[in-house]
This record gives sequence, structure tokens and C-alpha cells, in this order.
Amino acid sequence: MLKNGGLMILDVGSGTGTWTCDMSTDFPLNLYFGVEILPIFPHEKPRNIVFLINDILEGLPFRSNSFDYIHLRFMSLSLKPDVWQDKLINELARVLRPGGYLEIMENEITVSNRGPNVQEFFDRVHKKVHEELRSEGYNPTII
Repeated sequence: MLKNGGLMILDVGSGTGTWTCDMSTDFPLNLYFGVEILPIFPHEKPRNIVFLINDILEGLPFRSNSFDYIHLRFMSLSLKPDVWQDKLINELARVLRPGGYLEIMENEITVSNRGPNVQEFFDRVHKKVHEELRSEGYNPTII
């Protein structure tokens, strides 16, 4: 479907627009919208991209059922759990067309094959970071 074109694609929390620009280059027959709270978009961009400054906590500036594909990534530590549950997912569902595709990509911070020194460091720092995030109302394991 991406190759055939004609899709409306939304990148939520698009940051510097890297994903949006890459997708628009690989699949140029679609229209892309990137939303970000800060004006950090590239100055030069493909013509099939529109970047908008938007605070997703105040809703998305699009009609219901507007997008065929919505992409969101690396926002698990940017939003508190109640925002994910009560606002963001509902708002994404509102602007996603029936049968559309919602992609949420997050990562889990972990280290494999730890030696004893790395294990000790990881246990100490990991625990402290998680405690601090939880004290601020974030859930570091929401993914």
C-alpha cells in the first residue's frame, strides 16, 4: 500500500523529522504530516511533508478518520501513564481511519551478558533511575 501511494501518514512526536523524511523518500506517493511540540524540523524537506508544531496533550489538529498510518516512537518516558491511557491512545484512534495501521515503537533499556562490574553498576543506576522516574509519576516499564 505504501508503494501504491495515496495514503495519509502521521508521525506523532516527529522530532527532527528523520523518520518522516526517510519514509517520504522511500514512499514518495503518500502525504506525510509530522507533529512535534518544538520547532526542530528540518529547513529543507520533501514537498510531500507538512510539519506542524503541536502539543499532543491538547489534541491533534486533524479531523477524525484522517490517517491510514500513524507512527509514534520513543515517547514512553515523555508521557505519564494516565496520558497514554486517557488521552493519547484515544486521540490516535480518533484520527486513524477504520482499518488503518497504528505503529508504536518503544525500546527497553537493558544490557545482555553483563560481567560482574557492569551488573553491579546496572543494578545500582537502573534502580535509581527507575525510582526517580516513578517519583515524578512516570512508568519506565510502560512498554
